[in-house]
Amino acid sequence: MSETNPKADRTATAKRLSERLSGFVLENGMSGADARAITDCVIASEP
Repeated sequence: MSETNPKADRTATAKRLSERLSGFVLENGMSGADARAITDCVIASEP
């Protein structure tokens, strides 16, 4: 069984989430800074 690096997994998940949320936020007329702030809040709230 292979072990995964939790920090690397979290970083990869955060990157994917950031890309998806950024697209959504930008499509709704918010700035890139708004997209980053929302994404950071979502990521910080995850265990």
